Amino acid sequence: MNKKKTFFTTLILLIMPLCCSLAQSAAVDYPMNYSMEFTRCFGMPGLNLSWGFDKPYEEARILVNDFNVNKNSDFDFNDLVFDAKFTSSGARLTVWAVGTTSPIKVGGREAHELFGVSTSTLINTKDMAHNAITFDIEGDYAGDFNNIEVEMQDENGDWHLLQSRRGDATTKLAVPTSVKWCMENENISKVYPDFSNYVFGYECNWWENYQGSQIAVETKRTIHVAQAGTLSSYISEEEKCQIEELTLTGEINGTDFKTIRRMLGAPSELDSQYYNYGYGWGNEDTKLRSLDISGARIVAGGTYIENHQDPACDLHLNESDIIPARVFDGCKNLVSIAIPDNVNFIGSFALRGTAWYDAQPDGLVYLGKVLYTYKGNDIPSKITIEDGTLGIAGDAFADQSIESVTIPESVTRIGDGEFYFGGDTTPGFRPLGKGAFAGCTRLKDVYCYAENVPDTKMNSFWGTDIESGILYVPAGSIDAYKAAEPWSNFKEILPIEGSSSSGSCGENLTWKYDEATKALTISGTGEMDNYTLIGSPWYELRKSIQSLVIEDGVTTIGNCAFASCDGMTSVTIPNSITSIGSSAFWQSGITSFVINNNISRIEQSTFYGCHNLETLVIGRNVSFIGDGNFIFCGLKDIYCYAEDVPWAEKAFEGVEVDGSPDDITLHVAANSIKDYQSSYPWSNFKEIVALDASGIKSIEADNRVIQINSIRGERLEAPSKGINIIKMKDGTIKKVLIK
Repeated sequence: MNKKKTFFTTLILLIMPLCCSLAQSAAVDYPMNYSMEFTRCFGMPGLNLSWGFDKPYEEARILVNDFNVNKNSDFDFNDLVFDAKFTSSGARLTVWAVGTTSPIKVGGREAHELFGVSTSTLINTKDMAHNAITFDIEGDYAGDFNNIEVEMQDENGDWHLLQSRRGDATTKLAVPTSVKWCMENENISKVYPDFSNYVFGYECNWWENYQGSQIAVETKRTIHVAQAGTLSSYISEEEKCQIEELTLTGEINGTDFKTIRRMLGAPSELDSQYYNYGYGWGNEDTKLRSLDISGARIVAGGTYIENHQDPACDLHLNESDIIPARVFDGCKNLVSIAIPDNVNFIGSFALRGTAWYDAQPDGLVYLGKVLYTYKGNDIPSKITIEDGTLGIAGDAFADQSIESVTIPESVTRIGDGEFYFGGDTTPGFRPLGKGAFAGCTRLKDVYCYAENVPDTKMNSFWGTDIESGILYVPAGSIDAYKAAEPWSNFKEILPIEGSSSSGSCGENLTWKYDEATKALTISGTGEMDNYTLIGSPWYELRKSIQSLVIEDGVTTIGNCAFASCDGMTSVTIPNSITSIGSSAFWQSGITSFVINNNISRIEQSTFYGCHNLETLVIGRNVSFIGDGNFIFCGLKDIYCYAEDVPWAEKAFEGVEVDGSPDDITLHVAANSIKDYQSSYPWSNFKEIVALDASGIKSIEADNRVIQINSIRGERLEAPSKGINIIKMKDGTIKKVLIK
């Protein structure tokens, strides 16, 4: 038997069970003429009732009708329409239409859900509003399309397997993939007048004489690419020229972009080493206009442009989650494109010359969450990139006259000028484009709100004068930017005005700087980390910090923690502090300081160079004061409650205590004055007086007071009789006598 006759015979075989069942079924109200005519086919001798085409018919369109489930069947064979093609691991299905409101499955997947609609929605049986859905299923189907399971749920919620077998109404017809399906409520025998003759046993191509409603050309496809690089295998060569709207899910790579370029009319191979050709690709033989890859994952691998002249110049997709350089350059047919939300980079000239780009209004042009470029001639000198942007494309602002750019915190990558290797005939690296800000010679100020340094290459700012520019970043990220190129090349890196910064400063400690209040707060429990003079996490804020609040629970102050914070005049220290590290307040701006009764040692150089420090209270348990503590301090009064004289042999070296106009008065317990007068270096003080209220101006406490401490360092809820250390709202510290 020849192949054509075999195909015809197969179609007859698929109809035969339908004839048998219709003739015997009184419960279903089928058209009477069909009951009679199909009866004539019953018992036709010599037919082999096997399902599926004989090879090479390995692809078919399956038309499904719900005879077994729905007693009110409309005989249109469009309850499910799908193409099936056998593969090495199973089958590839393309679902075109769903003409039932009952749940129906193919290959284990509910058909309505494939299109993202409810079961009440009919799909492509009234119009072609939905893209066809393509996906793979695995299994051994033995070359038999009947083994691809189709199930339908009845009104009781029970699932039924739809099959073609003797004795049952045939629910599936296998036909060539070119056959058009019926629209809703169209009887198949009316749409195809030769259908009845075929049932009677005549050999005819019943599907050729189509008399049904006009079906839009099948130009919309949604394909799930199970394995990156295999898109081409899902689409026939004819379809590649006919598809107008393409939606992809799954994974795609450079090889798949090559297929898409071909569908857009661009050649997959170029003759130029320099990729200057390709502008204006597109021809009448290809129809693709809309590309949606927003639901796909772009993965590294594959070649999207090949070079005839030098294969070493091929363009490969070397990274995941990007749109590579020049991938759609000059593809004028491309009208619409959607990309995944996680794409943070678009290569140079990726969309140049497309209809999509030509349709964009002047101004900043975005694709997905990437700033692609600025379109138009009158570019403003100051550019602000919108929040939520993940990346800035290569060549986005190349050679433009911008002077300032503001980059939001969401940006993770700034485009660079990609390179390809020239190979044997064009040795060396050659650029595919420029960096995002390359050639912006007027660029002076960059405001980058990203706390994590964006992925940026050196040539992103190639040809600019950033060595004379200022980079503004979140205060807590300054060190990170200073350590990263090309950011480290800026003349200055300063904190952004109004930014708040935070981080950790111990195993269980955190810090936070609030630009609005200029306050640095340390919170948590346990010990603070030790630092070098320029190593604290808030070091770059040292000129901005005006007040320090260490909350209760913190037990130590680390070495050099607040060194050079020369704007810090107000300090709040809790009684939980038991240790202050060396150089902790080195050259800071504090005006007074209370060392509480839980501290026993003042390490070396703690207050070195504190020019504004006038008042110091030393708790009663301090026994050691390290070297160089008060060099260049402006001390006027020291209140020392330690009855046992602390060891302080070199603490006051370089400090005038006994003859300068700014003599320091030492206040100690009355019964300890003689001990201090006989102990070095305390004996050098010109004046040692008893701790009392004499000589202190009486000042009434007012509503500007924010904190009160006793002269011994204890925090007070309210003023008490005697000397009070008062912290005012403006950060100043006052000694107040309450009578």
